[in-house]
Amino acid sequence: MGVISISSANCKNCYRCVRFCPVKAISIKGNQARLEEDRCIYCGICVGECPQKAKRIESGLEEVNRYRSQGLRPALSLAPSYRVAFPDSWAELTAKLRGRGFGLVEETAVGAQVVAEQFRRMADLLPAGRCLITSPCSVAITYLEKYYPQLLTNLAPLASPMIAHGRLLKAKWGSNLKVVFAGPCFAKKNEAKGAEVKGAVDAVLTFDELSCLLAEPALPDAAQPDEPQSCLEAEGGRWFPLPGGLLRAAGLSEGVLERDLLIVDGMEEMKEVLQALAAGAINPRLVELLACKGGCLGGPAINSNLTAYNRRSKLIASLSPYSHRDKPASNYTSLGRRFLAQPYRPVHPGEEKIKTILKSMGKESADKELNCGSCGYTSCRDKAVAIAQGMAELEMCLPYMREKAENMANLVIDFTPNAILIVDSNLTILEFNSAAESMFQEKAEEVKGKPLRSVIDEIHFMEAFAGKDILRVKVTYPHLELVTFQSLIYIHEEDLVLGVIMNITNLEQQQLALETVKQETIGKAQEVIEKQMRVAQEIAGLLGETTAESKVLLTKLIHLVKEGGNYNVIP
Repeated sequence: MGVISISSANCKNCYRCVRFCPVKAISIKGNQARLEEDRCIYCGICVGECPQKAKRIESGLEEVNRYRSQGLRPALSLAPSYRVAFPDSWAELTAKLRGRGFGLVEETAVGAQVVAEQFRRMADLLPAGRCLITSPCSVAITYLEKYYPQLLTNLAPLASPMIAHGRLLKAKWGSNLKVVFAGPCFAKKNEAKGAEVKGAVDAVLTFDELSCLLAEPALPDAAQPDEPQSCLEAEGGRWFPLPGGLLRAAGLSEGVLERDLLIVDGMEEMKEVLQALAAGAINPRLVELLACKGGCLGGPAINSNLTAYNRRSKLIASLSPYSHRDKPASNYTSLGRRFLAQPYRPVHPGEEKIKTILKSMGKESADKELNCGSCGYTSCRDKAVAIAQGMAELEMCLPYMREKAENMANLVIDFTPNAILIVDSNLTILEFNSAAESMFQEKAEEVKGKPLRSVIDEIHFMEAFAGKDILRVKVTYPHLELVTFQSLIYIHEEDLVLGVIMNITNLEQQQLALETVKQETIGKAQEVIEKQMRVAQEIAGLLGETTAESKVLLTKLIHLVKEGGNYNVIP
């Protein structure tokens, strides 16, 4: 599973994640959002913007709990923005964290200060006319690797404060030490897995996850070592969460001409500056990049209800005044890192393909391109390109789908043989289709907006409104020689009644004719039965007389035969 995953069961097809993703790394396939890893910069904006909470961040708690279950006491590197995420003092917070199984708690600012020192040295040696980019921000680094790999040669080859601090801790306490980082950034989870820095940090928690850990009961066997002293060498590194904090810690934010120094915070501004740098439109000497507006204090997992202004004010108030002091270079030489170009190069579909897709959406001309953004893309043209690239679907265009649905509904209403009437709670006619025109001999344009009683009796529609349910009834209109079967459906959401009226006049006539035939048939059958009974009776009578006569004759014959043997012969 990746750093960000999407639950298909919860994804409700709203395209909000597509709209807010700065690099359009969300594709829609089969009406479901999918994360495209080759595009993603792990900024986490889609997670915060998802109204259905369908986006999930890979949890680091399982790894930390595994360490604790094995009896390990990992070190915790705590990002300096913790000051606006947790109300406790440093002493209170570290005591709680040690009670949850951390053997050492130290500020990531220690690593940040060392990175700042290294950057100062690079800036001092920078040739004239060359631009040096720096960033402690994982999102900014990933964005450069994927979308502006040509600028990686300008990027200071330094590890982030998180990686630097992890390396420093392991160099000091041994390579077997497990290091856990906690901060306000989702992208740090992805950074820690990178091949170039793998092993420096073993698990990453967001401040949200750290809060969950603090909500658990303290471990009964958790040792309480002496509280570590505040790290004086981290003094400058504590400014890193603020825009310009790295340059301030390096002593480069003063005495430099404004045109030579560029501090960028926020994705849109960062995209604009990098585009200008790549095009050669600007050439500042030093550039600091932070993807979140307001720096790390605007991170997606900052876990603070304070406003951006109050977060900044609270952090600054907690910091002591700081001015750069020249320090010897760090003894650790493992603070550098390489950056790997992972260019994302989408294939442009070509103008003809784009026009074909636009036409299929009903955008035959430029004036038909509404550019409403409901699909998540800025323009209809961008949406067409995304469809051609397999990132979007035709059905994401809501105006197109609405028009298609309306056309389909109109076809059904216009061509159904049943009359369709829609009336509001005032019994005013809102819809009157062509079948209704033919059935009730009225024109739609003449009756729409008029009372229902001007066309038909409204009593049954009133019953449907009163019952707020479906009413089925047979209604006859003698003056029209019309018999109907009506289904009157109450629509709760709109407080309307939809009437579907079927003409059953012919059916009624057929039923009447059938009843007549049936009655005539029954009469004829009864008459035949009666005749058959009379014939049977006559036959029976005749048979009875014949049988009696036969019996008499046969009896006489028997007697004659018997008596014939006793006759005397007369000589």
